[in-house]
Amino acid sequence: MSRHGLLGCASVVALVTACHDARAQTPQALPTIDVAATRDSGQPPINARYQLPQTTESTTAERVEEQVNVVDTQDAVKYLPSLFVRKRNYGDNQSVLGSRVWGLNSSARTLIYVDDILISTLIGNNNSNAPPRWGMVAPEEIKRIDFLYGPFAAAYPGNSMGGVLNITTRMPDKFEASVKQSESFQPFSFYKTNDTYRTDQTSASVGNRFGNLSAFVSFNYQNSDSQPLAWVTTAGTPAGTTGTIAQPGRTGTVANVLGAGGLLHTEIFNVKGKTTLETVLREVVDSAA
Repeated sequence: MSRHGLLGCASVVALVTACHDARAQTPQALPTIDVAATRDSGQPPINARYQLPQTTESTTAERVEEQVNVVDTQDAVKYLPSLFVRKRNYGDNQSVLGSRVWGLNSSARTLIYVDDILISTLIGNNNSNAPPRWGMVAPEEIKRIDFLYGPFAAAYPGNSMGGVLNITTRMPDKFEASVKQSESFQPFSFYKTNDTYRTDQTSASVGNRFGNLSAFVSFNYQNSDSQPLAWVTTAGTPAGTTGTIAQPGRTGTVANVLGAGGLLHTEIFNVKGKTTLETVLREVVDSAA
């Protein structure tokens, strides 16, 4: 290639580079982007309110109503991740909460609060005689639920090493009333135990607001019969002599089934009322500030 050809190519390259640099330096107008966010309720998530270091998960009353069939209050938390409620039947009086850190045999290691009032039973640490007092809150008054996964923070006592469940209740903004009747039937037939176990629940609530004063009253009655939870067996008795059913045991021996065990009949009766006077609360907050 001649010298003039090389100069021509160099000129074209220089011109392209100059055009590219000019375009890069020219301000480019970008379209306007509007970002909007809505909250599930008037209260921000607990992690945003307190700036906690833990992983948290939340749900609201609207989400629970759309996605969960709530019969008992503990039903509202059964779909939160890494949580398990030991609810064997409606009206189960041994319904404890287990997390990914602590299991069901350590009920005193996962704390449950309702409006900052502890409903966990710290008199025991098991799944038999130390369940939380779920009946202290009616499903109709739940506003939101927040769970703080362990390890615990300094804001809560050491029992919170498994996690903390915060249930926030609401007060009515206007007159409201509800009546609900729930019926469930469970047919069961096994080992000569044939029956249909029924649970019926009646609940009602009424609330209203009178200026700065709001009031809410809830009533709940549940009558429940559970399915068998265990089988009573005996060894060494010939099958059929006492009406037993011969079945192989776990050790390879014969385990004669005598009948069903753990048939629970529970009755739960709960009446709760609460009032809120907002002016008093505002005066306390203003004086503290």
